[in-house]
Amino acid sequence: MTDAWELVLHHTYGGPPGMIFDHSPTRRSHGQAVNLSDADFARDGAAPGSGAVHLHSDTTMIRVPPSQSWAPLGGVRIEIVCETDLIRHGGRLVTADSFLFDTGNGYFSGEFNQSHGGSSVVTEGGSNPRPLPPEQWVTVALQYDPAGVQVEINGDLVSRWDGWNGLLAHATGLVIGNDLSGRNGLSGRVDDIKIWRLNPNLVGSVFVERPMPVDVGRCWADWSRRLDEFITTNPHCWDRLTTLVPRAMFAMMSAVAALPNVQADFAELSNRYRQLWSEGRLGEIPAVLADIIALLRGQGFDPARIADLQALLNDGCLSSVTEALPLDCDAEFTDMFSVSESF
Repeated sequence: MTDAWELVLHHTYGGPPGMIFDHSPTRRSHGQAVNLSDADFARDGAAPGSGAVHLHSDTTMIRVPPSQSWAPLGGVRIEIVCETDLIRHGGRLVTADSFLFDTGNGYFSGEFNQSHGGSSVVTEGGSNPRPLPPEQWVTVALQYDPAGVQVEINGDLVSRWDGWNGLLAHATGLVIGNDLSGRNGLSGRVDDIKIWRLNPNLVGSVFVERPMPVDVGRCWADWSRRLDEFITTNPHCWDRLTTLVPRAMFAMMSAVAALPNVQADFAELSNRYRQLWSEGRLGEIPAVLADIIALLRGQGFDPARIADLQALLNDGCLSSVTEALPLDCDAEFTDMFSVSESF
């Protein structure tokens, strides 16, 4: 199954002192220790043998050089396992030229620059009235995606902001434990850090997981070529759709996630859908979609109330694409969505 998020950085600091390997699948985000000695790398961190790096002055940091992992981004999720005192004392956890993750006096903040030049900020708590955990180590997370911004402590959501201004701009590398000036470092130990981006190949990867006849594949290839021509001649429309489509998708996901008592059944039906898709059994998918619709309807789910979805469906650019590029390659594909008209 293809995931909506792609892991692009994973540091554990458990290797040879001073050598910071990226354990993400792409292996493109190795770290460069700055003003850190071998003594600043410990074998033990949050657990025996897990490794940790001790950031201890205004100028200590870890730099991650530019790579294809940071362009495009679209969205970002950052998870850090660190000493609780590091969060309590505050400072810049992660900095890039399109996003940052800050903490100060027990509070968190994130700042994000969108590809169209806008920005959005979330600032929420970790100190009173939501005190930090008493344990020595804590896991904190910040996530920006088209559904909004959220902050988590030890897996629990502590703050959410539902505004969204567009796809996150690409970054040219990043700094861990400092700002871009390199003069405002953190003080404390970091055990583990993971960073994901929105998977830029999600739609294409999921689509090609399905087996299809050769003639249908050729037809889709021609449709894709004509789409490229449309993008070239209608850049404004394409820019709008690259904003509206993920917003609608994540708004739907967020609305479903907020429904009570449906998550287990929804996950089971979703897995069934993906299985049928990957096996090319599209004729059986409408029945699964009908079950999903019935499940969501039973909890009062109404797509007409999702503003971002309606904005997409009523946008003139979507109409322009569907008129210029009708989906007439693959009757089995288009027929399986006829059941959605009952929503």
